[in-house]
Amino acid sequence: MISTAAVTLNFISFIGTIFIGVICILMLSILLPSIIRKHDLVLILVANNYLALLVFALVAIPSNFDLVRGDYNLYIGMETLSCRIRGYVIYSSLAIIFHCFLLQVKF
Repeated sequence: MISTAAVTLNFISFIGTIFIGVICILMLSILLPSIIRKHDLVLILVANNYLALLVFALVAIPSNFDLVRGDYNLYIGMETLSCRIRGYVIYSSLAIIFHCFLLQVKF
């Protein structure tokens, strides 16, 4: 049996990832009219950061959901090719976030 701390942290991570996705959608809906009206580079870079965070949230939510299901023995995960690809995509989306921050620092 997995400790209750691990189950709690996985559940908090799942809720936090959903919260990140909702905040990113909200911020992008606020930023897009301003970007369309005036093409400001700073606004475009900030929207790029939120878009990268949204991509990460959309990739991480199914993985966190599988972790939570596995904690309650509702899902028995096996190491498959799709599992490896999903892990690679999560790390790649984190690299995209860091590159977006680097782009914002450059400009």
